[in-house]
Amino acid sequence: EQAPVMARMRICGRAVEGARTGLLLALPEELTVAALCHLTTRDLAALATASRSLHVAIEAALRLRLASAQLFFAPPLPPGESSWVSLLLRTERRHTSDRVSVATGAWHSLFVDWDDQLLSCGVEAVPGLEPRPGLLGHGAMERPGRGVVVPTPIAALHGIRIRSVAASTHLSLALSWSGSVYTWGRFAPRQSGAGGEPAPRLTPELVVGALQGVRVRGVAAGHAHALAWSEEGSLYSWGRGWNEHTAGGTTGGMLGHGDMCDAPEPKQVEALAPERTGTRVIHAAAGELHSLAVTAGGELFSFGDHVFGQCGLGPGVTGPALGQRYLLPTRVRALAQERVLTAGAGDRHSLCVTEGGAVHCWGTAWSGSTLGLVANSNVIVPEPRRLKALAGVNVASVSAGSWAQSFAISTDGQVYSWGLNNYAALGHGDDDQRCLPTLVEGLKGARVRHLAASLSHAIAVGSDGAWCWGRGAHGMVGIEGSPGDACVGLPREAFGGGGMEQARPRKYPQQLHLF
Repeated sequence: EQAPVMARMRICGRAVEGARTGLLLALPEELTVAALCHLTTRDLAALATASRSLHVAIEAALRLRLASAQLFFAPPLPPGESSWVSLLLRTERRHTSDRVSVATGAWHSLFVDWDDQLLSCGVEAVPGLEPRPGLLGHGAMERPGRGVVVPTPIAALHGIRIRSVAASTHLSLALSWSGSVYTWGRFAPRQSGAGGEPAPRLTPELVVGALQGVRVRGVAAGHAHALAWSEEGSLYSWGRGWNEHTAGGTTGGMLGHGDMCDAPEPKQVEALAPERTGTRVIHAAAGELHSLAVTAGGELFSFGDHVFGQCGLGPGVTGPALGQRYLLPTRVRALAQERVLTAGAGDRHSLCVTEGGAVHCWGTAWSGSTLGLVANSNVIVPEPRRLKALAGVNVASVSAGSWAQSFAISTDGQVYSWGLNNYAALGHGDDDQRCLPTLVEGLKGARVRHLAASLSHAIAVGSDGAWCWGRGAHGMVGIEGSPGDACVGLPREAFGGGGMEQARPRKYPQQLHLF
């Protein structure tokens, strides 16, 4: 009965006094542990710093809380760790925060390890395509076509604790725990937000401009533009504001500033300013030519190109017709009666999760597969539709592959995928497309909490490790031994000819500490 009372005392670093610490130490051990179980991770960390005498009880409380999430730690203490308390605190923080520890681009992957250090692998040049210098962040490379075949620390950010990462075809982003944003890669033009001439950034550079002094909470990377949202709920964008359209002509608006102009430095999206809307942006997603923003009130806004229905704004009853563009954030009215929790944006499709764990999809269904709704030829669905195939699944998050893949993670850590399946990118051990969401059997028991997907490969982070699948060429996934255009661990000649088991998710070596 006294445990909640102790919790309400809010024992923290600023308030810990000898008398209060003594009170905790005077209690029976089981009651002390029960009281500590009611404190936040931050308060436990502060208390551990203030009183080493409580480390045994703090460790016991943390083990109880982590065990409820099926996370168990047995002796001995891993090499390099100073104490069980610091290891358990760091583990709990990562499992309860919105930390994003992996990201995938078309040619590369980014990782954040146990120690919050940033690593990358992949390639900056592929035969027949224009090089993308700086994509990996390791500086000038003598042989960019050879790339970096295993996750390798980025020296320019050594000592900076990274919270989240984002990646796309040309762009890499990293967000530190202090709220600063870093960027690097090949930009068209100057979308690093770091100002200067429109030249590739070969190593990470601090993004300033409108983000100077702003504590950023999350970042997203589009094909040639970037998004960042602050702790206060403001949304910022920069990069390319237009592009040549595959359907002919030009299109744009994905920056949300009311025009199609490039923004070489971050600029606040005024239409979603908290003082104007009365709410805060808590999540954003960036596609090739469109962007999505989710507010604390559960509203979903979209802006940019709508030629493939990817904005979800319908056929143009009250706005531009299907096939045009939205230059300012516009609320997705088809979801007005729903509370949106999170969203994902691909090149030509989008999806979101609403309260209760339902998934809604819209945009273009290539061969009927991308949206998980129909199984016929290419169709455009210009407004969100609820995905009935996942009606019995409580979904926590979604991810959209850059071209035509979709993923959903359930609250119990199961992964479902559907869409086109180039290079076995869906994780089912074959290259057959899936028109409906299908459970990824190779990740059963992994308790996945985050997943990043590109056109040809994907990476998932679970409770005790990280897994990858899809195209393994050029070190894109960071596991050696996958030549040419093979799937991870699968010889080229076997692709499409049976024996596809090795194209299923493969676990990263434990020594990389990628979870």
